[in-house]
Amino acid sequence: MIHPFARFSAVPTAGETLWQRAALIERPAVEFAAFLKARQGATLSGAIPGAADPDSTPQRAASSIAEPPIPTSPPRLRPPHQTAAMPPPLTLVSPPHSAVEALPPAEGAETASPAGSGGPPHFPDVPDSARYPAGPYRQAPPEYGAEWWLVNPFTGDAPWLHQDLAGSPVTSPASKYAAENLPQDFRQAFGEMPVRRTGESGAGLVARISRWKQDLEFFQRTGIPEGFEESQVELASAVYEQWGMGQPVFYEGRYGWFARFPDSALPDFEMDAASAVQASHLAIARFQVRLLREGVELPAPHPFVPPHLLSRNT
Repeated sequence: MIHPFARFSAVPTAGETLWQRAALIERPAVEFAAFLKARQGATLSGAIPGAADPDSTPQRAASSIAEPPIPTSPPRLRPPHQTAAMPPPLTLVSPPHSAVEALPPAEGAETASPAGSGGPPHFPDVPDSARYPAGPYRQAPPEYGAEWWLVNPFTGDAPWLHQDLAGSPVTSPASKYAAENLPQDFRQAFGEMPVRRTGESGAGLVARISRWKQDLEFFQRTGIPEGFEESQVELASAVYEQWGMGQPVFYEGRYGWFARFPDSALPDFEMDAASAVQASHLAIARFQVRLLREGVELPAPHPFVPPHLLSRNT
């Protein structure tokens, strides 16, 4: 069985020259560049009346100025009998910005979405050599635009999902995730939709948004946990405030009653309601252990915190 990527090896096979092997390796990139250039030319032809007409002198002159001659390698660097087998390098040239900005988009023309627009590169169409499994581009489902996205170990198998979540937060008043449409009790415990933190990766933001949406889906209410008295909750809350964790918020969600500390240094820290009420010092110790693991220095370590964790941060 031949490995699917064997043809991309730099080692020539028997009877094959280095120039032929180099041409084979460069072929996908050359085909992709030619494909994009052809689509770009078709878009400009639809936007400029008469651009495809060879007798249109102004447009033809502009295209001749915008496209420099294709560079070629000196003949002495390549054997004469291999000149025809080696395709010339192809340079993708964009038209001047002033010309593009002044032209309206062609009606019904498809435009590519470059990497600068956010997320991995994605295009409405790519050549067959770039499509999965031969190439690194996979097509998104129709509900995500059906574009072809660059896939690699850093983007995951479905980068269009990350783009949908890690994009700008939904702030439209008609969205159920808008701040004004969220239940007041939910905002008290979980806050509004997470935004990107300084230095946070896209995967980290996607994970936090997904968790936030799940909490919203299964959220029931806030208040006094079932099986406890208000006096018990107030006593535990006073202990948490003494240790700088702020007032806890008890809520009922997917897994029953839990306590969160939205005013603390770790707003997403949780503890089950029974432990938070009956073993408040255990919750404080777990809270401080997490702070230590994140590199935060404790002003007043709790006696339940393991000493080796304190010595590690000194």
